[in-house]
Amino acid sequence: MLATAPDNDFALDLLANSLMHQGRFDEAVPMLRRVVAEGPGWPGSWFNLGWSLVEIGERDASLEPLRHAVALAPYEEQFRRLLIEMLRDRGHEEEARALEAASRDA
Repeated sequence: MLATAPDNDFALDLLANSLMHQGRFDEAVPMLRRVVAEGPGWPGSWFNLGWSLVEIGERDASLEPLRHAVALAPYEEQFRRLLIEMLRDRGHEEEARALEAASRDA
């Protein structure tokens, strides 16, 4: 599909997901960056970018897409859990506690 419609963000997102399932996170990152930059702003795409960045060791860079995913879909427990974990990992304990408190209050 991408061969005939290279601007199809949905197809690009699906390909990135497939690569992630194969453990090829480094290949998924540029695709996901393009999807979130040019696409409709799917929360899952933002989360997958953050998760892929974590998997390739770019933990600092993972924070922005994970924050964006949580902002778009605050009800997604998996999104919040990974963001909280990365916030703690990167020394942002106060933000992690605030996010935990907000999710308990919701």
